[in-house]
Amino acid sequence: MSDCDRLRTLSELIAFLEPFHPLADIPLAPFITDNLFHTTVLPLFPSSQDADPALLFPQFWDFCVVLWKSPITEYPEARNPWEKLARDAACKCRLLVSGPPPEADAVDGKLASVMMMSEKKLQEICAMAPVVRDVAEECQVRQVVDVGCGKGYLSAWLSLRDGLDVLGVEMSASNIQGAATRLRRLNQQWNAVRKRLPVAGDSGGPGRLTFACQAVGEDAQLDGVDGRFVVCGLHACGSLSDHIIRMFQRNDQAAGLVLVPCCYHLMEERFEGGNCSAAAAFPSSTFLQSRRYRLGRNARMLASQSVERTLADRAAFERSVRALFFRALLQVVLRRHGLEERVQSVGSIKTVNGDFVAYAREALDDVPMDEEELEAVYREYAPVELQLRLVCLTRILLAPLIEQIILLDRACALDERDDIGDVGVVDLFDPRVSPRRWAVVAQKKL
Repeated sequence: MSDCDRLRTLSELIAFLEPFHPLADIPLAPFITDNLFHTTVLPLFPSSQDADPALLFPQFWDFCVVLWKSPITEYPEARNPWEKLARDAACKCRLLVSGPPPEADAVDGKLASVMMMSEKKLQEICAMAPVVRDVAEECQVRQVVDVGCGKGYLSAWLSLRDGLDVLGVEMSASNIQGAATRLRRLNQQWNAVRKRLPVAGDSGGPGRLTFACQAVGEDAQLDGVDGRFVVCGLHACGSLSDHIIRMFQRNDQAAGLVLVPCCYHLMEERFEGGNCSAAAAFPSSTFLQSRRYRLGRNARMLASQSVERTLADRAAFERSVRALFFRALLQVVLRRHGLEERVQSVGSIKTVNGDFVAYAREALDDVPMDEEELEAVYREYAPVELQLRLVCLTRILLAPLIEQIILLDRACALDERDDIGDVGVVDLFDPRVSPRRWAVVAQKKL
C-alpha cells in the first residue's frame, strides 16, 4: 500500500467511524443511570426505535457469525440498520488487507514444550520472526533490539534459529531474570532444542543473545549494540510502542522497525480532555493532527478486541456482558446511596453463578447493603442486559476499524519522514488466537 493509499484509507475509516464515535467511546458503568441506550445508542438507529432487543440480538448475532465467515462477494444482505452497520464495518475492515500474511516458520508439535513457551506464543513467534529476519536482511544488518522482550521468547528464537545478535530489553527485573534462566535451560538442553528447531539455511549457528533491564526511550543507551540494528517489539503495551517508534526515528543506527502494538487504552492522546499535549503520541500524523482528531479511552480500549474471537464463543461473550451489566447495576446502587464519587472503580470481580448480590457485596465490602434492595434492583433492570448485549456486540464490530486508524496514523507519520523508505502495515496473526494481529514495518533508506 502506497503512502497515498494509506492516507485515503485512513480518511475513509475516520469518515465511517464519525457518526458512530459516541457508541465506540460510550462509558458502560453509567449505562443504566444515564439511560444511554435511549439517549446515545438508539438515535444512531432511528428506524429501530421500537425493536425488541430480546428478538433482535439473537438474529443479529447469527447474522454477524455468517458475515465474518463469508468472503466479501458473498456477504448476506442486511435486513435492518444494525445489520447494515455490521456489513459496512466488515467491508471497511478489509481496506487494509492487501494480501495473505507472510509465511510463518514451520515447526513440529513438540517444539513449544522444548522452547518452554505456550502454543499461542509459539504461533506468534513463528509468524513474527520471519518478518524481523527479512527486514534485517533487506537492511543488511545482523543485530536486533527486542524491546519489551518479556521472558525472551522472540529474542531466543531470532538468536538460536536465525543466528542474529539480539539484545532483549525489558523494564521488569523479574522478566529479565526469567529470560536469563530460560536461556540457561535452553543451552543445557541444546541438543534436544537443535533437533526440533528448524535452523535457517544461511545461519552460521546461534547469534549472541544478551538481556538488559532498563527503561527505553528514544535516546536510550543500548549496551552491546555496535552499529546498525533492527528494533522490534511484540505486543508492546501502550506508550512503549511510541517509544519504540521514536527510537527508530531518532537513532541513526536504527535501520528497520517491526512493531506489534498492544494495550491501546494505555496510550496518551494529544487532544483528549480538551487539552493539547504535545508529548502525547496519538495522533502522530500531520493528517490527523490537523483535524485535532481524538478517539477517547473507551474507544482505544475497544481497539484491542477481536471480532473473530468474540463470535467464536457466544457463551464467553454473554459472560463478559453480564460482568458489565452487574457493574451498571452497581452504579444504580451507588447513586441511590450517594456513593458515586467515593467509588470510582471496583476492579475485576467474578460474577459467580450470576449472583448480583454476591457481586455487589464483594465490590462494596465496607458498605452495608440490604439483600432485598439489591435483589429488587436486579429484577427492575433485568431487561437491560439484553440491550447491553446488543450494544456490546455492535461496539466490537467497530474495534478493528479503531485499531486500523491507530496503526495507519503511525504508518502515515513514518511516511512523512524523508529518511524512511518502505513502510507497511502487515497482518501477522490469527485474530482468534492473537487479537492484536497487526505489525507496523518500516525501513530507513540505505
